[in-house]
Amino acid sequence: MEHFKYEHGISFEDVSDLYDSYVDNGGDQAAFMADVVLPMLQVSGFMPREEKNKKKAPKKSKTKMEVVD
Repeated sequence: MEHFKYEHGISFEDVSDLYDSYVDNGGDQAAFMADVVLPMLQVSGFMPREEKNKKKAPKKSKTKMEVVD
């Protein structure tokens, strides 16, 4: 019975009702993905977290340029 240690205890109907309530209060699928699903995947380690204020350095080209006369 050890596997019940991580049981969430929420039925599919409960989840459907929660989402319906979210939509009824002005939420939409795109906002749900951006505000709920993606942060959940980042926290759980399935997606890397984006660092705010982190500037990406431009990639250096491996191709050498030559001056042509």
